[in-house]
Amino acid sequence: MPFVGNDVVDLKEPGNIGKSKNLRFLKKILTDAEIEWVRKADDPDAALWRFWAAKETAYKVIRKLSGEATFLPRRWPVVLREMHRELHEGTVIVGGQEIFFSCRSDEDYLHCVGSDDADVLRKSIKGVAFLSEDRRRDPSGYGRYCLIKSVAEQGLAERRQIAVRRKKKNGELQPPQLYIADRKSSMDISLSHDGRWIAYVFTA
Repeated sequence: MPFVGNDVVDLKEPGNIGKSKNLRFLKKILTDAEIEWVRKADDPDAALWRFWAAKETAYKVIRKLSGEATFLPRRWPVVLREMHRELHEGTVIVGGQEIFFSCRSDEDYLHCVGSDDADVLRKSIKGVAFLSEDRRRDPSGYGRYCLIKSVAEQGLAERRQIAVRRKKKNGELQPPQLYIADRKSSMDISLSHDGRWIAYVFTA
């Protein structure tokens, strides 16, 4: 079964601005080649967060593949294959496993989606939504609402039949899963939020 992951970064979030100047942080998450890439980029912050989002996305996929995983971003090189102003695509190499990703961005946020299957990644359904002030009290809840709404709009199930649930294993919450009419769906999902944005992706 193919899996998906995603990560969203609010580029206007105060804590995310100027982070590319923090060499200690860069050395924790990027390879030497990636650090050099960030330093030479026209927009170093955006370059940093693209690498971060790709690795975070890969981690979410690997965790599903292996059942458990440790986040070791500096050991996971990003290989860029396509680069345009608003789109970056490539793979993250985690051990011997390739995780395919696609990252889109604008001046406010960037959104990265990934999968262990390139075809599944191309066919996946994704979305980003703005968090108003009142919705920021429960970004996870709003993310689930947006995903469920999108699944229903695709005609895959009636909205009232759809639920997102997370189980615990050894006291730790596992990745969210989609249920339809109280049965676990074969569709895989991923949710993310940061600052003023939530994002999701699910397999078609």
